[in-house]
Amino acid sequence: MSRGKKICIVAQTTFNYNKFKELVEILEKKSYDVSVLNTICNATKERQTEAQSIAETVDAMIVIGDKHSSNTQKLFEICRKACNNTYYIQTLGDLDLNQLGSVETVGITAGGHPRPTI
Repeated sequence: MSRGKKICIVAQTTFNYNKFKELVEILEKKSYDVSVLNTICNATKERQTEAQSIAETVDAMIVIGDKHSSNTQKLFEICRKACNNTYYIQTLGDLDLNQLGSVETVGITAGGHPRPTI
């Protein structure tokens, strides 16, 4: 039923790059005529890839950024998938050093803050 049906896929600039790629592949396998507008910025893709690489090699991962930042949320999701001991902190008060007491290596990455609304 989907064969040849035209669809367009657009990604938010901070969307998880690997998830976006997977979604496109799934739709292509279903024989949709897919047009892709990948607006994920290169810096976001690189930051996500590097954060995942770090998270795969450390005992704990800290993701710093605003709780309302899409970029920071995606970094947290990616790191959490690679490292169970991933912590999301927005302020120093969010960091509980007791959680890191038994770890030897800690990775740190940072997202951003949301754009101000006017």
